[in-house]
Amino acid sequence: MLELEGTKWIVWVGAGALAVSLLALVGLYRCRREDEPLLGPKLLGCLALGAFSIAAGDFRFPLGFAAFALLFFRLKRIRRAKLGAAVLGLCLLMLYGISPSIENRLFERDRSIAMTDTRMGRFDFESHWGDVTAAFAVSGDARLEKFEMSYEANGKLLTLAHEWLDRRPEGGFVYYRARLDPDDAEVVVSRSRLDGPWMQYDRSVPMSRFARMLHEADWSRLRPAGGPAPYYYYSLKADGSSVNYAIKDASKFAVSGDKLQPIDNASLPVQGYWILACGALTAQGPSSVGCDAWADFLFDSSFGNP
Repeated sequence: MLELEGTKWIVWVGAGALAVSLLALVGLYRCRREDEPLLGPKLLGCLALGAFSIAAGDFRFPLGFAAFALLFFRLKRIRRAKLGAAVLGLCLLMLYGISPSIENRLFERDRSIAMTDTRMGRFDFESHWGDVTAAFAVSGDARLEKFEMSYEANGKLLTLAHEWLDRRPEGGFVYYRARLDPDDAEVVVSRSRLDGPWMQYDRSVPMSRFARMLHEADWSRLRPAGGPAPYYYYSLKADGSSVNYAIKDASKFAVSGDKLQPIDNASLPVQGYWILACGALTAQGPSSVGCDAWADFLFDSSFGNP
């Protein structure tokens, strides 16, 4: 689906509004009840005067229309057409003022992406990520900020949420949030623009790499070992930052392709991207799973003590 965003949207709407205004101006000219020399250029001048403004911070004062109002009662001929032209100019000014707000609301509106299946064995996160990038024109450099998911032991997805950042060509970033709507079998995506630097961006894992890792490792294998009682719920959590991992009292594995390599304490610390996998005996709510046992998984890892 083609989307007109940013300045492109404003330019197209502005061009359309200007075209409508010029057509209305022609109508005013043709409906005049008397003639006046150079009336056409005068109406154009009234239109331009009505659209003229000066900026005072975020507010634009309609100086041109105010000046026209002061001169209006001194006009002797064809006052109605000239007033109409000035009002058209004022309307263009108002449209210009509210266009960024309208465009931003359209940009930030929620959009849905259908999921073919919400069961772990059939849902491919990498394929889903491809659908997201196509729908929102996300670049290959988008970086993970947060990832959470939970599912039942039978494979039914309960929750899926992920957040990521992407650079804007004109500067700044776009922050995306996606969450699963299990009732409608779709992922709802929202986004917002951010200005200024994002210090962690270049140190965070690319979303495409994270999606590939989950695909290669088969994310259903990323779970703690079974305890004395079976776990009925599982969850995965990750953020995009590379960590210097040194937790000794935990089950831990290095993820490389489809291989899970146990990490012993003698190999610590390990630098890599960390995924926390939990198993729970009970759910804490319809969208919350506890952590009765856990295991840590690190991918793209490098060992400090080879």
